[in-house]
Amino acid sequence: MSKVNRLPAERGHPVVTYLYVLLLSWLWGSLKLPIEEGWRGAVLAVGKGAAAIFAAKMVNDTGLTMTIALIGVVAGQAWSPLLRFKERPALWVAWGALMVFAPLAGALAALSALLIYYLAGSAAVAQLGVALFIPFLLWQLKELDIYIIFGLINTIFLTYQAIPLLNTDRAALRKRLRMRQLLAVVLIIFIASTLFFNRYVYQGFGKQVDIFRRGTGEFKVVALTFDDGPDPAYTPAILDILKEYDIPATFFMVGRHVERYPGLARRIADEGHSLGNHTWSHRSLVPLSADYTRMEIMRTHEMIEQITGVTPKFFRPPRGVYSAFALDLLRKEGYTTVLWNLTSQDWAELPAGRIAAQVLNRTGPGSILLFHDSGNLISAEGGDRMNTLRALPLVIEGLQEEGYRFLTIEELLILTGLTAEESEDL
Repeated sequence: MSKVNRLPAERGHPVVTYLYVLLLSWLWGSLKLPIEEGWRGAVLAVGKGAAAIFAAKMVNDTGLTMTIALIGVVAGQAWSPLLRFKERPALWVAWGALMVFAPLAGALAALSALLIYYLAGSAAVAQLGVALFIPFLLWQLKELDIYIIFGLINTIFLTYQAIPLLNTDRAALRKRLRMRQLLAVVLIIFIASTLFFNRYVYQGFGKQVDIFRRGTGEFKVVALTFDDGPDPAYTPAILDILKEYDIPATFFMVGRHVERYPGLARRIADEGHSLGNHTWSHRSLVPLSADYTRMEIMRTHEMIEQITGVTPKFFRPPRGVYSAFALDLLRKEGYTTVLWNLTSQDWAELPAGRIAAQVLNRTGPGSILLFHDSGNLISAEGGDRMNTLRALPLVIEGLQEEGYRFLTIEELLILTGLTAEESEDL
């Protein structure tokens, strides 16, 4: 067994890291500043927020880690257990966090707040206005999902604190209580939805004969799959690694990326890998109309066929979430919907050793392994996949040492069907 195989998946698990970041940033935010009022207090609060994000960046330099630190430090500032949870303004702490996370956005947001204050003459209106503006500003500057999420978290906290400032009478206090209750309900719904979709994606409900989640468990075979490409930054290097080890994989490609990088799509096909459909724009299928769903799937189908000469027969929905209409359409078009039973979690931009340990400690016969050759936290492009490149040889060598063979999804599906037929004949 290789050295990587012996790495325990529990050590350095991303969830544990995130919990530590959340806890420590919350405790840091809870500390009482020497000066809480006036411009000096504002400067200290900005420093507190900036320090929390900088520390999180040192622990794990990813947007998700810094976003979690933002939640902790702002919550700690707003409701400190050291002050019996008496509410304190979190505006300046949030601003300090934003200045480290996205300095240009922070500077533009400050100018916007000054402009709104000049026009409205109200600090509360300025805080509310800039809070609502921050997500759009981050989206325009960065166009990455994690920046939008960071901005939305800022918006939730700052809006929550700004609304009561617009009216200080008792009615406003009652509204504030109702808002707290509403936020609690939203949080519960979010957690419940997350748990539901986790079960929905990885295990499903009942027997789903038209969804392929895992291959036969009778042989030590696995399927490597890559989502969201092709991407000129990472796909060629992944293909080079696969060629070096002489193993096949399956690439679920985004249609607009195939159109943008036709040479890469052809190279994937020419080197013997299977091609899969991953929609045209990587939009979630659940909220889409029937016509738009058809366009997302069939436009990609036609583009892959036109560029590579290969007719795709496998489909993977973005984020593993599908609609009833999508399944019906795919069935009529002769597609097999393919999900996975083990994710590398490379979307979280973990260190290569953690990615490898995550896969090697949990892979079993018939596993379908999910990696990405492009993509951000939510979108289909913009992420950093260098650690995926570093982890891939470790995963391949580790599984080969354990006696695993690598198949395409097509080969795994055929082997699984043959195995099932033999079992029924016995």
